[in-house]
Amino acid sequence: MLVGPMCAGKSDTLIKASEHCQAGRVAVVSHHLHRTEFATHSGRAFDPERTNDLTKFVRARVGLLDNLFVDEAQFFGVQDLVDAVELAANDQCSVYLAGLDFDYRREPFPWVEDMHPGEIYHLTATCSQCNRRKAATLTAYTGAPFGDKFAPNSQHFHPRCPDCWIAPCDDLKK
Repeated sequence: MLVGPMCAGKSDTLIKASEHCQAGRVAVVSHHLHRTEFATHSGRAFDPERTNDLTKFVRARVGLLDNLFVDEAQFFGVQDLVDAVELAANDQCSVYLAGLDFDYRREPFPWVEDMHPGEIYHLTATCSQCNRRKAATLTAYTGAPFGDKFAPNSQHFHPRCPDCWIAPCDDLKK
């Protein structure tokens, strides 16, 4: 499991790992059904399979996959992730998850707390304010409209270290 803030290299690491697997027995999956182009923050292009139901995706491929790479795991429901990982593991398929560990309020995403991985790697990013490479979290531009879900435009979010993180104002929590 790879976790960390935006711009930490989670997707790059996931894609690089998938390239070392046997062709045809690997799937890279993303939750973004409506996106047509995918690129990491470093500019690396990739073309994942898309689904909003990971368990159904895995069930349809039982016996066909050795490795499953799930990008942006925070966008899948916790129970969907748990069920899909259990189904894949029972089929001797290795599962690699990558996603954000904390939201813009510095609260952990439930999927990180509810998954029980064999290994977990915490990646860091360079703080967008002080330029130090530290464990960073996310914050939003002042006034950026969003509630409990991410705004569709990720430009509202930037990695921030604990020293530079600013608590969102109350009207953003609504």
